[in-house]
Amino acid sequence: MRRLLLCLLLVLPAQLQSAAPDDTAATTDLTGTWAQVVVHRSLSAIPVVGDVASQTTTRLLVMLSQESGLVQARAKVCGMHIEGSKLVRTSIPPALVRAMPEQLWHTRVSATEGRLELAPWSRWDVLGARLQEPSRDALPTEASDARVFDQDGDGKPGVTVAVRGMIDGEIFVTQKGWSELRPDRVTADSISGSVRWRQTQTILGASSRFLSSGPETRPDPKPAANWFSARRVEAGASCAEVSALPASFFRR
Repeated sequence: MRRLLLCLLLVLPAQLQSAAPDDTAATTDLTGTWAQVVVHRSLSAIPVVGDVASQTTTRLLVMLSQESGLVQARAKVCGMHIEGSKLVRTSIPPALVRAMPEQLWHTRVSATEGRLELAPWSRWDVLGARLQEPSRDALPTEASDARVFDQDGDGKPGVTVAVRGMIDGEIFVTQKGWSELRPDRVTADSISGSVRWRQTQTILGASSRFLSSGPETRPDPKPAANWFSARRVEAGASCAEVSALPASFFRR
């Protein structure tokens, strides 16, 4: 009988330990100020030339708050930079970045075997137009459409994108895009993962007739081509400080 009691005493703590809930998520608070980078890599089909790659890098200042398992975010776009080939280069005016509304999203945090996990989150963004249901509503195709507005305040319809390369000029566009961030590495101080996205654009006008029709653009299918990374920064950090961070600060 003594041997039986001893065996039970030895086994019972292990059983209790294996049955205990994983409280990693409950004891880890993501609340705070974060700097985030989101990278979208696209391929555009250019006649004669073929596929031309470009990469849009967006930096954001993000405020996270956590209550129980719910994580809510307020994010401000601090800058957008587009890298392309010498054949075609586009740029986003700073006025448009300043005019972009605050992004709001939420997700849930949990833990499995001591490992933090965040559920994927997604959102729609619309530029140069006001849509009631971005997932269903078609973009305006004419500058006279009442849904078009001059978001960057330059006196031209929609938003203005500068084009340099084979042809120099400006195009005036409306655009809508869906993106989903899928975290695969989460700690108390860093979050990173992959990005799924799709985008639609209409050209309302252009400074040159050669720019009046845009190429077909699609996401680069390579698994590592589209990604995001966020890291905790000091409370009170500004957009200027986020923009000044070296690229090495954001680890994939």
